Amino acid sequence: MTGARYQQLELSLAEQIQAFYATQLERQPRQVTCRVFANKLVIFLEDGLSYPEQLLLTAGRVELVQQIRAGLSAILQPKLQSLIEQISKVGVAEVLMTTQLETGLVSISAILAQPLEQVEQP
Repeated sequence: MTGARYQQLELSLAEQIQAFYATQLERQPRQVTCRVFANKLVIFLEDGLSYPEQLLLTAGRVELVQQIRAGLSAILQPKLQSLIEQISKVGVAEVLMTTQLETGLVSISAILAQPLEQVEQP
């Protein structure tokens, strides 16, 4: 896969994941950044917390937000895996998500089943 194809994949993933968050959580992250590394994807979402999560945080309900975020992650991970597979045209072995409640930064790491260089392009 060439550098231009990596860039196009990164752009497509960023756009689709931003739209995914807008429809799933009714919250569009301010910025989505995606980087592709052979058999890994790293995605960062700035301002990735939903409005109710932000409201609960300002009220000091950190433990409740942690529980909600854990539940959301469990629901969103398989959907994100499917979306990444659809866009990248390669299987995903694992998706990991972490959220920094203090900053609202969401980090998504995906381990691909094979390096992208081995994927046939049309």
